[in-house]
Amino acid sequence: MSYKESLGYKCFVVACVLLEVGLYSVPVLGWPSLVYIFREEKFFVELCGFADESNGFNSTSGNHTYMYLGCPGERECSSQEEMLNLIYTTALVSLVAMTPLGYVYDHFGTTVIRIICMILNVGGAVLMAFAQRGTEWLLFPGAAFHLLGGNMYTVTGMQMPQLFPSRKNTLGTLMSGVCGMSTFTFVLVKIAYDNHISHKASLLCLAGVSFVISTVTTIVLPPREKKGSDNDKEKLQKELDYVPSSLADHKKHTIDRNGPVFVVALTCKNHEETKASGIHDDVADNKKTESNGEITEKGEGSTIIGELARQNSTVELLSKDSFASLEAVAVSSPADRTGHTKTFGDILRSPIFWMTEIWFVCNVLLGVAYFGGFNAMVVFRNTGESHRTISLYTDVFGYLQLAGGIPLALLTGFLIERSSRKQSSVAKEAEPKAFLFSFLVTSTAGLLVWVSCVIPVLEMQFTAMAFHCILGTFTYATHIAFIAFAFPYEHFGKAFGIQRLIATMVTGLQYPMFTWLKDGLKGDPFYFSLMLVGVALLSFSLPLYVFVQERKMKAAV
Repeated sequence: MSYKESLGYKCFVVACVLLEVGLYSVPVLGWPSLVYIFREEKFFVELCGFADESNGFNSTSGNHTYMYLGCPGERECSSQEEMLNLIYTTALVSLVAMTPLGYVYDHFGTTVIRIICMILNVGGAVLMAFAQRGTEWLLFPGAAFHLLGGNMYTVTGMQMPQLFPSRKNTLGTLMSGVCGMSTFTFVLVKIAYDNHISHKASLLCLAGVSFVISTVTTIVLPPREKKGSDNDKEKLQKELDYVPSSLADHKKHTIDRNGPVFVVALTCKNHEETKASGIHDDVADNKKTESNGEITEKGEGSTIIGELARQNSTVELLSKDSFASLEAVAVSSPADRTGHTKTFGDILRSPIFWMTEIWFVCNVLLGVAYFGGFNAMVVFRNTGESHRTISLYTDVFGYLQLAGGIPLALLTGFLIERSSRKQSSVAKEAEPKAFLFSFLVTSTAGLLVWVSCVIPVLEMQFTAMAFHCILGTFTYATHIAFIAFAFPYEHFGKAFGIQRLIATMVTGLQYPMFTWLKDGLKGDPFYFSLMLVGVALLSFSLPLYVFVQERKMKAAV
């Protein structure tokens, strides 16, 4: 056994991938923590037209002002907040580059794309570290590069679950859950800042650690798994050859090796030959299958089903009082899965791809809108409260992201794994029904986040934070697991990139929505939240579609 097959090596790879993704995949989504720092550092303060920057914040401009995170009595302007939100939105929109990066990943391999990831992720952190008053523009490329590189860490990290084939779904969703925990990285930067450690020192430290961890992970990460390979076809052929040739002369023997369905219904007159072949049979004494398929009471016969049918088909055992048979119900053929490889065009034309896109876009928009509007909503509801109370809400939000990531990801993986066990052991594509419950949980969490925000009570933000943790973990964990296992892996990079591209274009709406909240609604989140409740209801279209299709399939059997 080589070292790459040892349990110690596999566990080391899992630890490296989880650590990398848990620290550096999407920390930019913890943007409220950096907003706190950048306001304290007075980034973009010149946009506010303050007369006296030394004591802060006596407004001499006509900009809309309100109480916020400085010391009691300090005032901020909406122009500063909108500029900081624009940086966040720019970083989100930069994910349109996931599509060309996915192409590079599919055609040039893991090493090339991971080198690009490291340059983007580490370089982005360095740019943000050197941003200061007068060079705030460095935050725009810095945040974008850091987020883009981190997202590709997650994509390449999906090679890790193949080390444990029986737990692919669990490891895939666990990795996505850990990805959600990376939002806590910038909370650590804020905590260090509160303890008199500059954000520059913290971000440079994170960049250095990122380089070391990513280099090690690139070296030990296993190569990509190719579905539908020659090994799969060889394994299938061996299973087909296992059915003894003596069965060829029986009255009813149908095995379609190349068709879209796989039907087995075998009968045998020689019970002893059947037993010798090692194939399970069920003897129907004094019964005989005649050429027309009718069962009579004459002679000795048996109906058998081979090991192949037991492994690859859904078997119904009919009442022995009425029938002496085991019937293999028509199911998707493994030969079809391995003999006919889906093209990327086939994927783009499939309805489930676009229904998944709608579900993903809606839930991503719900999540990023809450990140972007969190500070503004807390400030508006925080009438008469102190600076310390507002800072507390920011910290609690970060801690919930940290504490909820792994448990929620494990729950997601368990739910998907439990459903997937019901599928064929050689099936290469996950059935949508295996993800139905996860789809429902995600949509429900998104709905409850914004229902909580509609209620005009500050403490309801704690409820919204909790449901937002569920929303974020289930959205990304379920989505990446479904894309990885529902479509051919050779198209994973492109399929995932296309879905992220469209989601990114839609989430770019977050900035005009935020401007509407600040200027049009004067910070009141009521109608803002109601609009997003409508978006949450739209996300239920995917679980509804899967449920309806499942009912149609059952009715057709």
